[in-house]
Amino acid sequence: MIEPTNFAFQVTYSCPLSCAHCCFSAGPHNKDRLSLNVIKDTIKALKSSNVKLIAFTGGEPFLLGKDLIDAVAYAKENGFSTRVITSAFFAKDLNKTQTALIPLKESGLDELSISWDDYHEEFVSFNCISNAYKVANQLGIMTGINVVQSAKSRWTKERVERELGRDLSPNDIILESPLNLTGRAGEKLKDSTHRPERVIDPCPYVLTGPSLNPQNKLLACCGVLPVVDELILDPKYHPENLILTLESAKTSTLLNWLHLRGPYEIIKWICNRYFISLIDKNELGGNCEACRILYETKKFSEKLPSALVENSKKVFDEMQLLSILGLHKPVSILNLWKEDSIIIDPPHPK
Repeated sequence: MIEPTNFAFQVTYSCPLSCAHCCFSAGPHNKDRLSLNVIKDTIKALKSSNVKLIAFTGGEPFLLGKDLIDAVAYAKENGFSTRVITSAFFAKDLNKTQTALIPLKESGLDELSISWDDYHEEFVSFNCISNAYKVANQLGIMTGINVVQSAKSRWTKERVERELGRDLSPNDIILESPLNLTGRAGEKLKDSTHRPERVIDPCPYVLTGPSLNPQNKLLACCGVLPVVDELILDPKYHPENLILTLESAKTSTLLNWLHLRGPYEIIKWICNRYFISLIDKNELGGNCEACRILYETKKFSEKLPSALVENSKKVFDEMQLLSILGLHKPVSILNLWKEDSIIIDPPHPK
């Protein structure tokens, strides 16, 4: 059985930024947020689960002010590792950065994940990223930077490393991830070309990393598609129901199939079974985009229920076999089908 190891609180969809690629369509006018009581009650409930890491994301979690500090402290007091994901909009100088990060460090923050790319640059200067990175390192907070890319992105992992220069710590992580046309990106960036290299594969986040969004919906994964019914575990979430809901989710054919094979393989099966033309994998930016197409495209979504019935035994037999072999964890499953997952486009003609 697939066990959750991470849990994310999307604490608010409010954000001082309105980035074109935001999957949550967060912005200054979106006031949805979770209450501190719901966050604390959920953390308390998670003590009886296998979750080790609790992440606070948004929107912009730093807009919660003292509630964010209290939430991090409560998670740490209850034995969880903690992470906060931010745009670092607050880090306009070193003093402001210290004012924001020192209380979080004192509350037990383990990791700071900074979002930075061409889309964030419209609203935040790289000086903020540099300040947040520098102060976090001085405080002993493990720091990561995530760079979302399309084919024409100016910001890359190498450029971030170059700009940070001697401030770069060997223990920290800078990641690149492909642009997915979900949320606001589906409207604003629909003509964007994909990053040349990307992965369409089994989803490592479904079931292993559920999340709670600021509309009080419990989701099966990271929540990039918050309005998709198939990924909502509890539309009117109550913390006292959390563990039973997570246990019930483990019996879902769809969620197990997504974890084992990924959304594109489900689309592929439906196309083969019902003689539907298959969407080219090279046209997809990533798993989340494939997931959106699976649920929102009528020719796929209307066949999904019968596909689940027909494949249920196969999915759970496969999961049982992988569990016996010790290959049921995300990293092992990804390695099994790695060669079929990686897409490398030919170079664009100059």
